[in-house]
Order: sequence, then C-alpha cells, then structure tokens
Amino acid sequence: LASRGFDDSSPEIVQLYRVDLEGDGADEVVIVADNHGGEFFQQGVYSLVLVRRVIDEDVQTAVLHESIVPNDLGPDEFPFSVVARVAALADLDDDGAMEIALDSAYYEGAGTEVWDYVDDDLGFVSVLLTGCGA
Repeated sequence: LASRGFDDSSPEIVQLYRVDLEGDGADEVVIVADNHGGEFFQQGVYSLVLVRRVIDEDVQTAVLHESIVPNDLGPDEFPFSVVARVAALADLDDDGAMEIALDSAYYEGAGTEVWDYVDDDLGFVSVLLTGCGA
C-alpha cells in the first residue's frame, strides 16, 4: 500500500492462503487485503490480491487485483472501487498446477477472473475474465 501512495500502517487481511500452486514443493502465499466494508463510493478504501513467492531465494510479489481510492481526490474525480475475494484455488485445466479464481464486485456489478501461473519469466496471467453489471 505504501508503494502505491496509500498510508495504512496495519492493512486489513481478509483472506490468507499458504498453498503450493505449481506442485513444486514450495508454498506460495495468497493475500487478500481490504478495508472496503461494502462502501463502493468512498475515498480511502482499497482492495488488493497479492501472491508472494520465492524465486531463486528472492521473495517476489505479484499483484492480481488492485483497487485503491486515495483520500485526496480532486473535485472532478469520483471515488469508485472494486472489491475482490479468492473464490477458489484449484487445478481447473488439469495441468497439475492450481489456478486462482477471483470473484469481484462493484456497484451494480460482479465478475470472475482466473489467473494461471505460466513460468518464472511471465508469472501469473489472466486466462479468463467474465462479468456483468452496470
């Protein structure tokens, strides 16, 4: 959050999973943090989905979802946020590695996105995105 210009010294973790996504014996950590509280049109809210993993003894963080509404919007800016949650961690394509399915919601709408880990160079790639709403 700090790297995105959002000052929150104690982010609210709403989901936390430790899981071996690729089946390589090394666990990744999937983190969902938000302070949303169901309010879509409010300044100072955030919703993040992160995956932390170790590659060659270096901790890396992949951002799968990011919706941050700063506290200092201008008079012509409108606060709008999208909140996300992990819906499933499962091998959806039967390739021996798990995908991450995220459900998201915004005012009068919802969606689902599936992320697949390709390799250490490409990282996570969105392979399916669907939604409906206003």
